[in-house]
Amino acid sequence: MDKRLVCLIYPDVYSWEKEGFEPLLNAMTVQSDLHYEAVTRGHFGYFKAPIRAEKYWIICRDWKRAVRYLKVRKAEAPVYISVLGTDSRPSLLGLMLQNFLNSMPSNVHLVAHSPINYRFFREIAGLEKSRITLAPLAVPPGVPRNSSNREGVTVGTLVSLTHRCNLHYFLSVAHYVANRNPDVHFKIFGTGALDLHFGRVIQALGLGKRVRIEASASLTSLSQLDVFLFTSLQNEHFISVLGAASYGLPVLCSDVPGAADLITDGHTGFLTAVNDTKPMAELLLRLVASGEMRVAFGQKLREDLQKKYSCAALVTQYEKLFFGEHLDSPTMLRAASE
Repeated sequence: MDKRLVCLIYPDVYSWEKEGFEPLLNAMTVQSDLHYEAVTRGHFGYFKAPIRAEKYWIICRDWKRAVRYLKVRKAEAPVYISVLGTDSRPSLLGLMLQNFLNSMPSNVHLVAHSPINYRFFREIAGLEKSRITLAPLAVPPGVPRNSSNREGVTVGTLVSLTHRCNLHYFLSVAHYVANRNPDVHFKIFGTGALDLHFGRVIQALGLGKRVRIEASASLTSLSQLDVFLFTSLQNEHFISVLGAASYGLPVLCSDVPGAADLITDGHTGFLTAVNDTKPMAELLLRLVASGEMRVAFGQKLREDLQKKYSCAALVTQYEKLFFGEHLDSPTMLRAASE
C-alpha cells in the first residue's frame, strides 16, 4: 500500500471551487500524509487497479458520473465522496428512493459541505445518517484590501453562470441601487453557458455602464470588491462567501440554509429573504453609504470565520472523519438542523 489517503479531484469541479479546497488539502498533505491529484483520461477505471491507499477521497460535482468513470465499485478500500454540486439531482428526483440507494456503492461515504446538500441526501434521497457527513471547509488565504483611496464602491459576486446562479435577482438589486446612487458599480465574476444571456439582460436594464461580467474563475478576483453580494441558489459549499471573508469584505447574503452559520446578521453582514429585492437593496445602500460599517463588518467576519474554520482546526476534524470512528452526530463541528 503506497499511501494513507489519496484525493482525486474530478474535472467537473470549478477552478474556484478547487481553490477553496486547496488550503485544506495542502495542510492535510503535510499533517495527514494526503496525496491529491486531478482526474484525467488516464484515471479511467482507476479502481480496477490494485489497491494504492488505505482510504480514498473524491471531490466532484456529479458523484454518479465520478463513480462510473473511476469504477468505484471495484475499490477495495473505503471511498469518501465530497459532493459539490446538484448535477445528479434531476435524475434522482425522478427515481424511486430504493433505486437511489441501490446505485450507491456500499463502500462509499458521502461528504456534504452545506446543510442544503446534506438535507437533500438525507430527506429526499433517504440516505442513512451513517453514510453521510456534513463537513465545513476552510477559509482560503486572502489579504484584506485597503479601499480608502478608491472612488466609489464596487459590489460583486462570484458564480457559475448557469440557471441556478439566480443572477436575475442580483441584477434586480443592482438596478434598484444604481437608480439611487451613481457611485456604485457592480462586477460579476464567472463563466458559464448563460454569459451571453445575462449580458443581454444587463443591456436591457440599462446597466451597461454600471455592471460588468468578467470571465474570471478565481477567488483572487474578490480582492477587487468592497462588498460581496451572495444571491445564488448554488449554496452547496459557500466557498465564495469564505473567499470574500478572507479579503475582509462585508457580505450581504440571501438567507439560504447554512448562511446563518457564517454571517451574523447586523454584525458581520446582513441576511435577507431569498429573492426580496427591496430589503436587500436598501441594506446594500446602507453599506455603500458607510465605509466604517463596511470595514467593521468585513474585519469581524474575517476574524470570526478564521477562528471557526481555520485549516488548523479542520485538519483534525477531517482526520477524525477519514480515520476515526463516525460519531452519531451528522456533522463534524455542529449539529445539522433536520
